[in-house]
Amino acid sequence: MDTLAAFRETFRSPILRRTVAVLAIILGLLAVGSRSTSLGAADLTRNDFTLDYASAKALLHGNDPYDSMSHLVHYLGANAPYYEPPEFDSRSVHPPFHIAIVTPLTALPYRVARIIWLLLMAGCSGLAVGMLIRTLGVSRRWSVVTGIGVLALPIFQKDLVYGQSNGLLLLLLVLAWHSLKKDSQRAAGLSLGIAAAVKLFPVLMVVPLIRERRWRALGWMVGTAAVLSAAGALAVGITASREFIKPATSANFAFWRAAPMNLSLPGVAYRWLTRSRWRPLGLNLPSVAAVLAFALIALCIVAMFKTPSRLSGRYWATMPLLLLATPLVWDNYLVLIAPILIAGVIGSSNRVLVMISLAVLAIGIPPGLPSPPPLVPDVAQVLGYALPTYALIVVAASEWRRDRAEPVYSV
Repeated sequence: MDTLAAFRETFRSPILRRTVAVLAIILGLLAVGSRSTSLGAADLTRNDFTLDYASAKALLHGNDPYDSMSHLVHYLGANAPYYEPPEFDSRSVHPPFHIAIVTPLTALPYRVARIIWLLLMAGCSGLAVGMLIRTLGVSRRWSVVTGIGVLALPIFQKDLVYGQSNGLLLLLLVLAWHSLKKDSQRAAGLSLGIAAAVKLFPVLMVVPLIRERRWRALGWMVGTAAVLSAAGALAVGITASREFIKPATSANFAFWRAAPMNLSLPGVAYRWLTRSRWRPLGLNLPSVAAVLAFALIALCIVAMFKTPSRLSGRYWATMPLLLLATPLVWDNYLVLIAPILIAGVIGSSNRVLVMISLAVLAIGIPPGLPSPPPLVPDVAQVLGYALPTYALIVVAASEWRRDRAEPVYSV
């Protein structure tokens, strides 16, 4: 009996079904409501949306949106919570198009704009998961219940707290996948192109398009990303765009690439082979770290082309490897693994290691590990912060399993 059939058998009782549905909806709505109504000062300002809002407001005033946050902080407004500058020269790390889409929210006070962004991303995440569940033959009612209930998972909560745009990216990825299932290559390419313009790393979704020989979708993706990126560059100004591409983000990257919270494989190279705030007395071999980082990225890309994709299909099997290859990845990015979580629950119920890895990916970095202070013990890194990295590797490797003839997703 497969997992979906087992679920249906378990939930034959109408009372049990209603109880589960009500609990899922309550938990999901309470989780989002608590995040939107009880954000403390740190939650309101120590997130990506803080930089995006200040940068967008600077753009509207004719100033450099990629200037140091210490120069842009006044754009948060007099009633915004106190912003404590970090110990490095913080600047926006998002592409010009991302800043452009935040611009309409700058008409609102910072606190209001922050909450609206949170609700929008929650809506995108819930809709994306609901659409995925619906395609697996689940009823519309239970798809809605699942889409709401999943927002209570820790990774979705972290994504909302940190003001990320991963909910939007997940929705765009799901829309592209739906379009490919219907052989609507133009729509798929448009969705993936928008995702690549919002953040750069989804550009690696060209791999499943190449593997499936979806050349028209590939053309639309590249064209859309190029046009929107150019439009964003024109909106923020060519000079500012150069600052984004070259030196403006280098301080951020140099600071964060070795962070214990960075889940990517290139981050592993920089963490152990360069000195950082967290390992100031460690080895300092930046050239070796850079070579190893590029080698790990190349390895992940080769694996994207070679994976048999026996669990989740070529499209979604790319995602764990994509995250492992991206130089900076935080655990709120694991929202993008939601399709793999669903596929894994359905297709790996008899694989203990895979199921444990899926549970780790649903949680992210274990609770109780604080924002790491200086001198993080190596054991805390190896047995704590790095657990989601191990889980991504296990889930990516599960696509090679030989005991499954058909993937959960058809594309």
